[in-house]
Amino acid sequence: MFADLFAKKDVRWNMYIPIVATFIGVPCTPIFYLSPNLTYALLAGIGPSLVGAAFVGPAYAMSQALVPLRMRARSAAILLFILNIIGLGLAAPIVGAISDLLQPTFGADSLRYALLSGIVTALIGAYCYLRAARTLKGDLDRARAA
Repeated sequence: MFADLFAKKDVRWNMYIPIVATFIGVPCTPIFYLSPNLTYALLAGIGPSLVGAAFVGPAYAMSQALVPLRMRARSAAILLFILNIIGLGLAAPIVGAISDLLQPTFGADSLRYALLSGIVTALIGAYCYLRAARTLKGDLDRARAA
């Protein structure tokens, strides 16, 4: 909703909204995973839960807008494939492996620390959105001309 609203003035907001969402969710994440207090942990979980899917709308919209009309179905399929393979297929085993590596140091809390590795991928994603915002206007113009 915010991406659509702000993109009316500047289409780069389709990239900025996921960045803003990342910087809302990331500071809450360590508190959520590491707090010994259930109340604080649940309160800290509100931020990431509210903004965790903020990338979905802009990602789908731009994946459709940046390709010719005849390639939109393929574009959506590739986006879904990558999101599912990486996000659903690889993330859990990688976090599990990190947890196993941290087990000798952190014991039963190793999973808490392994889950924090998601912050790294969130920040990498925000950086990628920032890089995409730099060329988005020109990319959209070229896509429309094609």
